[in-house]
Amino acid sequence: MQLKRYLNPVEASEYIGVSSSWLAKLRLYGGGPRYSKIGRNIRYPTDELDAWLACNLQTSTSETCYSRSGSEHSE
Repeated sequence: MQLKRYLNPVEASEYIGVSSSWLAKLRLYGGGPRYSKIGRNIRYPTDELDAWLACNLQTSTSETCYSRSGSEHSE
């Protein structure tokens, strides 16, 4: 059994190559990777970061994939 790995916002931003402030904006406005909040702590599962990155692969600027309202990934 492999345990899920959870990253804090700084680790998550390094993992996907963006700033931690950008991830904070995505948490506020939506559109970013799914995360867990435990007390004041934010944690991103690495499989959610990988899914969000994969979902955001595009071949044109008109494609969208990630839905915050339903929190499903279109594949």
